[in-house]
Amino acid sequence: MECIYNVKSKYGSVFFPSGEDYYSQPGKLFRLMKPEKKKVLFENTTRAMGDAPEKVKIRHLANCMKADPSMERVADGLGISFVDRPE
Repeated sequence: MECIYNVKSKYGSVFFPSGEDYYSQPGKLFRLMKPEKKKVLFENTTRAMGDAPEKVKIRHLANCMKADPSMERVADGLGISFVDRPE
């Protein structure tokens, strides 16, 4: 996959591929997490998004759910219901 961005920071380099698959890598990382770590992630995300406008919450949750559908648990914590899952 061709790399179009190489962002260097004090934490190292981050490569952004030119393709449009932005969700498989975070999804794979998420699925490697132990259940208790996922629970902490759900709780932290729910708490951090508590004051955000609903439009922002929905957009963020839709992107998270593209990585892994179980991120819908954050939507439940925020009281947001998705009739159709984002594609």
